[in-house]
Amino acid sequence: MSDHPTRAPRVIITGTSGTGKTSLVNALSQAGYQVFAEPMRALLSEQVPDDGPDLPSNSPPRFIRRLQAICEQDVKHANPDQPCFFDRGLPDVVAYAERFSVDPTPVFESPYMACYAPFVFCLPPWREIFINDEFRGMTFEQYESFHERICHAYQQCGFELIDVPRVGVEARVEYLLSYLDRHPASLP
Repeated sequence: MSDHPTRAPRVIITGTSGTGKTSLVNALSQAGYQVFAEPMRALLSEQVPDDGPDLPSNSPPRFIRRLQAICEQDVKHANPDQPCFFDRGLPDVVAYAERFSVDPTPVFESPYMACYAPFVFCLPPWREIFINDEFRGMTFEQYESFHERICHAYQQCGFELIDVPRVGVEARVEYLLSYLDRHPASLP
């Protein structure tokens, strides 16, 4: 990993859609941390208006390759001198690859997989805050099922899942930062 040195942790926040990840990442950004937006939402925002070729409905392999590329670019642009946070990471791409029957091997083999902190903050499904929007077409129960797939992908990739309590955004920020203070994850 000598070409990808890190000194401060690159921390993933994961969970299925509608769990409050984006609100949490936005609050961390407002607190002065470098954050990276959810790659899936960025890709869908770009592709949906014109029924683009990288949509999973048009080409699942292209969709997975693009998600992987976005995640890897985010890791490359992370500031190595301070903790930074990602709204999803490469293991999420593994879960999507499996969901769309695409071989996840290239994602597993990405050299950037080892650039993240060894633990991941996982936001569980939370019915009370769940809402559908233009990119969320499944039911809450379907998202709960996909959440299990996400958790399994992270475990396959060797990450420790840290469940974040179902509390308000400020309390979640405090929980994450307190955890980082107690469990430094500086990487070589």
